[in-house]
Amino acid sequence: MSSAGVSSALVQSFGIGVRQLREAQGWSQERLAENSNLNRSYIGEIERGVVIASLLTVEKLAGALQLTPAELLTHGAAQRPPT
Repeated sequence: MSSAGVSSALVQSFGIGVRQLREAQGWSQERLAENSNLNRSYIGEIERGVVIASLLTVEKLAGALQLTPAELLTHGAAQRPPT
């Protein structure tokens, strides 16, 4: 698999993980956006795997979800399909 394919899979799985954690809180994208000081449409793009979240964005999302950035990344990585 090319590195672009790996990156795409990682971005997709991170987005799925963010959505799962947000939904587990019972939050809308709007609420997560407010709690993380991010734009709601950007949250949607992250969840759909359209954009690559920066480290600062990961930190903001993790803080809003009461996780460490490492926990958020680990949760996202766990959503990756086996290769």
